[in-house]
This record gives sequence, structure tokens and C-alpha cells, in this order.
Amino acid sequence: MPADQAPMSKRLRLCEELRKLREGKSWSVTHVAALQGWSHTKVSRLETGKVRPDVGEVMDLLDLYGVTGEHNDRLVTLARQANACGWWKAYAGMPARQMGFAEMESAVTVIREYAAAFIPGLVQDAAYIRQRFSDRDAVKSFDLEAAVDGRLERQKILDRIEYEVIIDEAAPRRASAPADVLRAQYLSLIESGSRENVAVRVLRFGAPIETMSVPLNSFALYRFDTPDDDDMVSVETETSDLWLGDAEDLARYTVVY
Repeated sequence: MPADQAPMSKRLRLCEELRKLREGKSWSVTHVAALQGWSHTKVSRLETGKVRPDVGEVMDLLDLYGVTGEHNDRLVTLARQANACGWWKAYAGMPARQMGFAEMESAVTVIREYAAAFIPGLVQDAAYIRQRFSDRDAVKSFDLEAAVDGRLERQKILDRIEYEVIIDEAAPRRASAPADVLRAQYLSLIESGSRENVAVRVLRFGAPIETMSVPLNSFALYRFDTPDDDDMVSVETETSDLWLGDAEDLARYTVVY
């Protein structure tokens, strides 16, 4: 996939554009759904990026909002780019959250990450990955092998990007896997940190912090090298990831990092 084709980034930009167009009309999601003969959920998902946008449906919305000319052409192109598929299509059984990360990472040049509870995915070894996904056996709705292989495939971006991670000391100290798995993971982490483009840091419990506090959640800052793609931040929660692109949010997480 070309470096300027980051489907997740394009999708989030399209979501924002569609929302602004609707709000510019002072219409509610329910009103738009009624005008289109759609469900409330369909409009909501198009505006939140929960689904890949159907180009035809986006064109229908643009007609409804009266968007024409170059503005129309730009948003239709954005919708097509947001639908692009890459290597992750071959790992369709991996979790939707991981699919989202793969899409975002496809055009990223710099990632800066803070990991609060576990060793982060981009520097996990295969056994530790399997342990992390196996922890979700009771509720998982994905293929374990596809999940493990997909995460290992994601890690290939470390061959081309700058990556820095700050790992809270709680993560390596926690017994989050059997002892032999943890031992191998620590050795793998040291090896990853020896790469010139990778920086692995540990935030020690006793480290002096100016604000006397640490982030409440793990998060990652993404930087792209294309003018059309603004920086993004993802914030991890128990059940989903929040993707933020607002300038105020970006500024806040940059300061926190």
C-alpha cells in the first residue's frame, strides 16, 4: 500500500467531515436517517468510523447535504481511500481492534507510546502475544492463530519507522505470563531496544515526575509524513480504543508524554 494511504486515518477524517456537514444543516442523526430511509445506527457508525464506509452511501449523503464540485470529489476520493485494504486482509480472523491498529500504522512514520500494564504489542514476542490473546478466551470472537500472526506481521513496521515506548515499571514486574515466557520476552525486549530506530524506556516507580502523577491509560501518538494526514492519538480502554485527532487532545497527550 502506498505510504499516503492510511485507511484508518482517512476514515476518521471522513467521519469528521460527514459530521460537520450534518451539523452544518442543524440536523440530528435521527433526522438524516429518516430522510435516507436508514437506521439511526447506520448514520452513527458512518460518523464514528465503526464500519468501513460504503462509497455509494457516502455519495448519497453528499447529495443530501448539497455537496458538489471539488468538495464532493475530494470526499468521494477520501471514502475510497478509507476502504483500502492492505496486508491485514489476509488475517481477517484477527480482532477488530488489532485490525484498526494495522490500518493506522500502514502510513505512519513515528510512533511514541506509553504502556501502563503490559509490554506493548509492537515489541512482544510470539509466546507473550499468545498469552495476551489467550487471556481473552472467555470472551474472544477471533481466531487465535490469526491474532498472533497478525501482530507479528504488524511488527514489521519497525523496519521503517521511528518507535519510542515508555513502559511503566509495573508492566515488566507484573506476573503477566509464566516465568519462562516472561524471561524470553524480556530478552526480546532488550534486543528490540538495541535497534537504532527503536527506543525502549522504563518509567521506574521512584522516578521523579514534575506533576507527581502518571497517565491513567496506555496511549500512543502517531505521526504521518503526508500533509493530508494529521497526527493522531489512540487511548486504550478495556473494551475499545479511542482515536483522537482534535488539536487540543493532541496537545494534551503530547505534553503528558
